[in-house]
Amino acid sequence: MQEEDTTDDFRKYVDSTIDRVPNYAFGKEDLKRKILLKASGSFLWVSLVINRLAEAHSEEEAESILNESILNEVATDMNDLYARMLESVVHNSRTALAKSIYTLALLSLRPLKIEGLQLALKMDSQTIANLERVVSAISGQLILVNWRHEAEIVHRTARMYLLEQNTFPELESAQIKSAMNHGARANVLALSSDDKLLASSGEQRVKIWDTERGFQLWALDISHQILAFKFVHEDENLAAKTQGNYAICCMRKSSVWKAPWPQPSEAIFSPNYDHLAVNYPGHPLYVFDFVGRRFLGSLTREPESSTTSTHYTVDDLAFNPWPEINVLVVSYGDGERKIYDIVTSQLQYRKLDVFALSLKCNPDGRTLITGSSRGALKIYEFAGTQGDRLLPPYFMDAYDEGIKDIAYSGDSLRFADIRGIQCRIWEPAILDCKVVDKSSSQGELSQAVSIESQSVAILHVSSDPEMTALCSTIVGDYVFCGNGDRSVVYLETRTANQRSLLYKHSCGTRITSILFIEQQS
Repeated sequence: MQEEDTTDDFRKYVDSTIDRVPNYAFGKEDLKRKILLKASGSFLWVSLVINRLAEAHSEEEAESILNESILNEVATDMNDLYARMLESVVHNSRTALAKSIYTLALLSLRPLKIEGLQLALKMDSQTIANLERVVSAISGQLILVNWRHEAEIVHRTARMYLLEQNTFPELESAQIKSAMNHGARANVLALSSDDKLLASSGEQRVKIWDTERGFQLWALDISHQILAFKFVHEDENLAAKTQGNYAICCMRKSSVWKAPWPQPSEAIFSPNYDHLAVNYPGHPLYVFDFVGRRFLGSLTREPESSTTSTHYTVDDLAFNPWPEINVLVVSYGDGERKIYDIVTSQLQYRKLDVFALSLKCNPDGRTLITGSSRGALKIYEFAGTQGDRLLPPYFMDAYDEGIKDIAYSGDSLRFADIRGIQCRIWEPAILDCKVVDKSSSQGELSQAVSIESQSVAILHVSSDPEMTALCSTIVGDYVFCGNGDRSVVYLETRTANQRSLLYKHSCGTRITSILFIEQQS
């Protein structure tokens, strides 16, 4: 039955009952027109409005009956009817289908074409034959099909009731499955791929919840707020990015955060900037093709090679600058020295108990100098077809401060080392024993020069400051000295002992001359 089929019946009913309504200035004919216009096929609504108008105490109250606020009150009187209609839907096997129809009809701004409603339900895996004929029965008569073959809510008061009802929570489009209390404001949420786990993060704590049972699995304090996180590795780990400019990864089953990726302890470019080697504490060495921007491999120590194999402490690194030798020399803190092929990431050479604090290859790639923590210097020569062995032809032993760094001259004939506050320049004969032509083949480099290992002692320089100026008294019994540390002292010539510090100049002053003026009595 369509709305047009009931219009005459509504008109007859209104005509027979309108006399119960007092005469007001707006007129009964205008009042009948407004009632019929808003009836929308609901006889119950018409009867309720007539009853309200008959009970009105003033013209203003009667005129406001048809306003939205009064309609809401009228709708309350119809809630029992709508509740009984919904109850018939809840207690049958088509509740899920009815809920889908209600959701689509309520969210639509205009009546839905039956074809469109049928397609929308099909996307929700619900294909209904003869939907136009059965939609009213499925919806408990709350959805009707008009003469234009459109599905719509039976009345605007029914729409209000469906949107606000809480009697039948199973008909809600979004239902609360479980409630979990994070304890503070949760800024970031993440669901696992199967929706069985929920991670929540506030400013100070991260929690993981079981969504099926609604209880907390574990919680962990954090030092920096989480910006974003995601379940990874088949939901076994939780990866997170923090405000502390580092990323962390949590092992869900053990409830332990993996340590943030540490700062690198050593990093070095090859001389031609083609390669980059980086060491992180507790990790292998990583080698990258800097030009091609790709990872070449990791240089890992064998477990049997060191008693501290799990600690990858690196003292220094050195690439061989010769273009045809792709090796990296590594000195570890436990005294081991290794040579790796950076192309294959394979170990080529190793030697224990070297304890090289500093490494440096000369510019022609022929020799390697190492400096120890006790000031000793050793010069090695690369040998083998790929520069994968080292021959030690020259030693400079000393018991001094550790070598901080070493630098070669451009012609490879001299080098300098830094120890303490001093810099020393060396020109050992071994560096001039064979000059390599860079245009020559690799075969020439592979012919190692056989030289008997030599050892020399280092000249120890006094720690006293350098004298920069000197003068004496007329008699010659005292001598005044100006020193490189800006101090002026005097000595007794008879005993050759320093008597006293006279004064010291300010920083940046160099003493170049001293004059003694003896006053006449």
